[in-house]
Amino acid sequence: WPNTIDKVYRSFYPACKQNKYDILNIHSIYNGRDVLTKYMHTDTYVIATLRHPMDLLLSGLNYYGYVNRLRIMGKTIEDYLDNPQFLVSDWSPMNSMSYEIGLKDFNIPSGLKKSSLESDLKYTEEVERFLNWTEDNVDFFMISEKFDESLILLKDRLGWRIEDMIYFSLNTAASPPERNNVDTDTLLIKTKEFSYIDYLLYERMKVKLDRMIEEKGDELEVEVSKLRSLNKEFSEYCLERVEVDLTLQGSVKLLGNTLKGDLRDNKCCLEK
Repeated sequence: WPNTIDKVYRSFYPACKQNKYDILNIHSIYNGRDVLTKYMHTDTYVIATLRHPMDLLLSGLNYYGYVNRLRIMGKTIEDYLDNPQFLVSDWSPMNSMSYEIGLKDFNIPSGLKKSSLESDLKYTEEVERFLNWTEDNVDFFMISEKFDESLILLKDRLGWRIEDMIYFSLNTAASPPERNNVDTDTLLIKTKEFSYIDYLLYERMKVKLDRMIEEKGDELEVEVSKLRSLNKEFSEYCLERVEVDLTLQGSVKLLGNTLKGDLRDNKCCLEK
């Protein structure tokens, strides 16, 4: 990041002369299946994860130190959402999920807010074209707030076992993201204006996921419970909780997981 997949491969990976790559596990901007299949197999299964735009915004503003900078300037998160230009940074939360999935290749000016999009038919049509494109170019959208349910549904589509879906969290914030004394209702209204395309993408894909969850029924609850039990069992055996030595502009304290000293070569723990 912020390079697209083709630039990542040209910059960091040697040419794969006989076979294509099986897995892409690097943060980059997706620019479509046509580009992806130059470097990976034509049947590559494309997965993306979406998070509620308000939660993503609050997390990013805290993680990157924006909240501290706003406080020093005598500003609030609400001020920033009304006029993000006064806080210059390489990172912008405005429609950031859509941007990383390919929005930049569509004829939609960066920084366009909800009111402008809804008042201009050509932008409304272009946003709909982008949303349809994502459905054609991404096979499965996971939802962060329903992460375990998403993993079980993904397991079914890949033909994997529950044991293949066990995971460890790398790190979490030690305390909930600070809101700068802005209430939830105001934040929802402001972030929807600020990152409207992300909201449209998130809501469309969440409806699809909820439909899959409903179709799987009680079986899903049983499998989610089993996955969480396995996660707990492996976490207690393999991990110890530590404070992460990472400070971005004095922004946020993180708690992380590390393998217990006597298990750092344990294959069972390393594979999770």
